Amino acid sequence: MPIAQPPHSAGRPFPGLRSRIDPSQIPSPVSSWQTDQATWDQSAFMTCASSQTIPISSSEYVAVDQGNSAPRFIRLSTYAMPFSHDLASGCHLPVAAMIQPFAQQPDGESPVPVVDFGESGPPRCGSCRGYINPWCTWTSAGQKWICNLCQETTEESLVPLEYFSTLEASGQRVDHASRPELNHGTIDFIVPKEYWAQPPPPRLLSSNKDPIDSPSKATFLPNLQQPPPPSRKPVPLHVLFGIDVSAESITSGLTRSICAVLRQSIFSGDPDSSSKNIGIIAYDAKAVYFFDLSVRTFTYAMQLQVEIDRSICIIQSTLSQPKMLVVSDIDSVFVPLRTGLFVDPYLSRNLIEGLLDMIPTYFLSSVSGGAALGAAVEAGLSALSHMGGEILLFQRSHPSDLPERSKSEQELANTDKERTLFSPESLKWSEIAEECAEAGIAVNTWLFPGHFADVATIGK
Repeated sequence: MPIAQPPHSAGRPFPGLRSRIDPSQIPSPVSSWQTDQATWDQSAFMTCASSQTIPISSSEYVAVDQGNSAPRFIRLSTYAMPFSHDLASGCHLPVAAMIQPFAQQPDGESPVPVVDFGESGPPRCGSCRGYINPWCTWTSAGQKWICNLCQETTEESLVPLEYFSTLEASGQRVDHASRPELNHGTIDFIVPKEYWAQPPPPRLLSSNKDPIDSPSKATFLPNLQQPPPPSRKPVPLHVLFGIDVSAESITSGLTRSICAVLRQSIFSGDPDSSSKNIGIIAYDAKAVYFFDLSVRTFTYAMQLQVEIDRSICIIQSTLSQPKMLVVSDIDSVFVPLRTGLFVDPYLSRNLIEGLLDMIPTYFLSSVSGGAALGAAVEAGLSALSHMGGEILLFQRSHPSDLPERSKSEQELANTDKERTLFSPESLKWSEIAEECAEAGIAVNTWLFPGHFADVATIGK
């Protein structure tokens, strides 16, 4: 009879090479955030107080601007700066800043002041081009100022006559308290015309991407006959939403979900602070669908020609059913309407909400396979080329105007040529991207593919 082996539990357990880690000694990001949040729930963050710690990025707090920007506008990677050049060279401590202009402020925090210096613009240092700020010092009885960034005083540091003020005994200007740029670390300047966006360079030959009100295309080099204006006047941000209405997108429920999310997000802000104009298009493999969202106006004389109750019905019907224009030539997309594509969302709220409710049901019988994503981008480029803006596209099916790869993903997977999947198949999209960049148009694409999507080509 064989002798049984002793159990492994016999004797003292082997202690191992490392001591056991006490979980209570492991730093917890949750407890750190809770402790930090409790601190700022009881007090405000003073931007020039050296005794306070900096709120972590996830904490909610109210900041009091004392001359330094709040962390919500500019946050450094470290606030422990090396004291000397030798110490900085020895510790190799990287210093970076995350800057977020126009950051959303909480209730109870003073809004960022807006300052208008007119066509001359704000005073700037002639050496480093730094702007006037609370930490600049004044000299020559207030006629010059010394830059706090480079400590230089140049001829451009002479104070303009309209900005001159005498100095107090402390060296501050007499009007110091009434000048936001001398008291706040974050201010917004009204920029003069020299800072306005430049128009995109004219094309040598007209194309379908030219604005609808461009010169006649019957002659050679028509765009050179009328030079573009030197700058583009600032306008509210124009945002164009593009929704995939192909059969795959409809049956998957994506189209309905996107419409519901857009309806919620468009009207989630404060109507008084809204400064956007929005437009909505839909697209599949066969066409691009444009919608006229402008509110119709009716004169009193027209209302007298019909009964009052019928007049009300006509107005309500018009406000809930926008006009749809279809461009079926996806190879030469153009914008078929001059006005009504972009509207104030709150002035046309009934139209927009009715449209978002209508799109999922109107295209319910769609049998279109794929969606012309490139045509949707070109439509947005044509609509926004003269003013700039943003295009937001929501795509489910495979782009029908995207060239098919010579080999599929399955054939290239786990081979030495798999890297080609991450390279663009066509340069057409690169050309469209360059035109959008020249026109000041941002393109954001949300892809919800049910199979392989050639993101390398789309995102190029």
